[in-house]
Amino acid sequence: MSQTNTAAPSQAASQLRSAMVNALLTDGTITTPSVERAFLTVPRHLFLPAETSLEGAYAPYRPVELTDARKPVALASPPPSASVAARRIEQAQLHPGMTVAEIGTDGLNAALLAEIVGPGGHVISTDTDTHVLDRARRQLAATGYDDQVTLLRADRHDTLPALGRAADVILVTDLARSIPAGWLVQLAADGRLVLPLQLGPVTATVAFGRDRDHLTSTSVTLPDLLPFHTDAGPGGRVVALAEYGGDLTLVPDVEAEQWGSASLAVDDEAIVWTDVVRDRYAFAELYLWLACWLPSFRLLSLLFGPGTREWQPFGAAGVWSHAYLVAESCDGGFRFGAHPDGPKAAAALTAEIRRWDDTTRHTLHPTYAYWLTGTSRPPADETSAVVATRHGEAVIHWPPMLSPRRRAEAG
Repeated sequence: MSQTNTAAPSQAASQLRSAMVNALLTDGTITTPSVERAFLTVPRHLFLPAETSLEGAYAPYRPVELTDARKPVALASPPPSASVAARRIEQAQLHPGMTVAEIGTDGLNAALLAEIVGPGGHVISTDTDTHVLDRARRQLAATGYDDQVTLLRADRHDTLPALGRAADVILVTDLARSIPAGWLVQLAADGRLVLPLQLGPVTATVAFGRDRDHLTSTSVTLPDLLPFHTDAGPGGRVVALAEYGGDLTLVPDVEAEQWGSASLAVDDEAIVWTDVVRDRYAFAELYLWLACWLPSFRLLSLLFGPGTREWQPFGAAGVWSHAYLVAESCDGGFRFGAHPDGPKAAAALTAEIRRWDDTTRHTLHPTYAYWLTGTSRPPADETSAVVATRHGEAVIHWPPMLSPRRRAEAG
């Protein structure tokens, strides 16, 4: 029988916490000693709802249930799974003595940040919700981190309050569809901005640094997305996608038109297959490519068919037709295709799948840049996609084709 976290013996919590950290070390999510120590020290279960089982609190990849059915796509937050939190913190490259500004408070993440920056550092965590801030304040006081964390009520979407000192790192915990100039006012000249940046239905966690008049990525983490499981949830079906075990959750967009269910029986001969076969880790980069280059790419449905064929929830949708992205196991990887409700959508989707394969098969991973409104962005090359956002333009760049020698060096 699972124990709830309020009655959890400290020895059991410590053992489960060690097992969680070992899993994250083994898969390469945690790579630095300071992050390892923080995750071994902070009592994660004390920041989670009281009804959370101890085993659930320390499951490293546990999908987190969402309570807001209005969000069509959302990272497992708040708080994120241990694997998501660890990757974000690793990307921030924190050191003792740093000042960190956190946009979006859950208490747990602030404690982890405080543990890493140490007594000489400081964490300033902001949120718009006074109830969230009050809960975090109680949790931080109960666990001894309140002296290192300042909680402030602030509009997380546009500005940061005067922090009293420049932030070495700004870490955004909620999905961001843009980067306001107001965030950067509080960031040190050599500081780092880490955020889950959403472009269309695809999110990547990006660490940015300043590069003269714009931002360039220092690291990019794209989730590895495959269907994981479906459950009944608020507003309808909920789909957890496997990202190292399940960190991304989709819920219905109640205002969007439903395009039908991919779980219905279909004629296999109707599927338009490409000759593109890639391994499972290519899914995320294909999603990113389609989000950047195919204007009709969107979330279509939350239902998947059974069997070896993997129905993806995304596809191309036009005024009169739509096509689901389909993949099936093939030669140690996955073959990609489209199941059409109309030929135009299927043709557009399969054409971009082939172009993605031709362009990116022998290249390094894409990089990001961000140009605020009012700055002068140079013309983009043919393998750079420009995505307009509220406060500027994101540029996603796929490097040119590698030479055979560099291909071997890149692995």
